[in-house]
Amino acid sequence: MMALEYNLEIVRLPIRHCSLNPIETVWALLKDYIRKNNTTFSMTAIFELASEFIAGFDDNAAQAAILHAEKVEKTYKQADDFVENTIEPQLIDDESDVEIDYLSDASEEDTEM
Repeated sequence: MMALEYNLEIVRLPIRHCSLNPIETVWALLKDYIRKNNTTFSMTAIFELASEFIAGFDDNAAQAAILHAEKVEKTYKQADDFVENTIEPQLIDDESDVEIDYLSDASEEDTEM
């Protein structure tokens, strides 16, 4: 209710799909920044590097993380659509279909003789 009042959309992210969650991308960037710039290997240095990263993280960087997640989502949707519309129609659902096809092929061979 409160989201509607402030014109906000609540987005539920699927479990275990970190590639669809922009904060996971940002978290990976933060860890990479600290890994590359940490020369003293102290907690103080880690805190300072994290603070530097966060201070330099602007709206453009946030938007890039969101766009990346949306691109991955689009890729997943295209793959799902391909499977649903191209692959699944070609699959045989029931083993009895195989037997029926086999029997019909055999009866056609018998009639040809």
